[in-house]
Amino acid sequence: MGMVRARVHLFIFLAFLAASSSQAAQHQAVVVQFRAKGIVCAMCVQGLKKRLLSEEGVQSVDIDLPSRKVRLLVDQPERFTLEFLKKTVEDAGFAFDQIDSN
Repeated sequence: MGMVRARVHLFIFLAFLAASSSQAAQHQAVVVQFRAKGIVCAMCVQGLKKRLLSEEGVQSVDIDLPSRKVRLLVDQPERFTLEFLKKTVEDAGFAFDQIDSN
């Protein structure tokens, strides 16, 4: 768990650093990937996708049902902290599982 947390913090820091390095970089999209528990059907996928797309800065959401992998394309990476992701996923009725490095 400590290794995952360290990777999450490093990923968020690097995404924030890249996004804030120049005016042009602020509009550059960053990929955030994680897994969510409780996604069991297409309706679950649509519900979570709708909830995530309602957040400012989310450009796109892809969810793979069999693996429960969620891939966000965001243009405000500094907003998408681990705590924010957990709360958003839980508000949609699912459980945040882990950050994916791939």
